[in-house]
Amino acid sequence: KAVIRSLNRFAHSVDNEVQMMDPDAMIDLILGLSGRVLGQKNVKIRFNRNENDLKITACPFDFLNAVYSCLMFAADNVQKGNTLCIECRCTKGSQQDISIYFSGLLLKDNSSFPHTQDQLPSKLGAQIKISDDQLCLIIPGTGNKQETSG
Repeated sequence: KAVIRSLNRFAHSVDNEVQMMDPDAMIDLILGLSGRVLGQKNVKIRFNRNENDLKITACPFDFLNAVYSCLMFAADNVQKGNTLCIECRCTKGSQQDISIYFSGLLLKDNSSFPHTQDQLPSKLGAQIKISDDQLCLIIPGTGNKQETSG
């Protein structure tokens, strides 16, 4: 039942051009749908959910595609025997941009995100930043907000 519900949610992600959504819930969805592939790659995932009520305004389908592309790149470059850590938060110095970090990577000198940015949906306006052990997906804000709970 859970798989069918997840597939249904994914199928309906193309219904809305842009909407406000919870990025953690969307990451959970793509992790659930990718579970078998990640298992075949022998990749363990640790997803650190955001402590605050983080929201993003974007096209759900484009958001899911961008996260999936980064997830598959990260899974192919995770340190041997290590766990891939994923975390979503507001970008430093911005209340509107969202950054999704994929940490625990072992990137070779020639490792680069496939086709640079071409893999990402252009409407999303996302950017990729890669450091020694981390890939960061930055999604520009279009009314994104972080609400503190309490």
